[in-house]
Amino acid sequence: MNVSISQVVADLNTTVSTIQMIMAFYTLITAAFMLLSTKLQDIVGKKRLFLIGAVLYGIGTFIAAISQSDTMLFIGWAVIEGLA
Repeated sequence: MNVSISQVVADLNTTVSTIQMIMAFYTLITAAFMLLSTKLQDIVGKKRLFLIGAVLYGIGTFIAAISQSDTMLFIGWAVIEGLA
């Protein structure tokens, strides 16, 4: 994402600071749920949690790829992919 900030800003008609904020939230959400995911592995199982995460990551990537606004990019990339 760091390499393509200028193109994303142009495509979504937004600002660089907004894209950097979305990137920061992605990192924050990923870090916040990292410990929770280790506990969920014990409850749900490693294979099942991996498959759930892979499907959620795919959905988030699809939403981020077709995003038409910075809000849609935030939801797809930062929230859904961050959780996955």
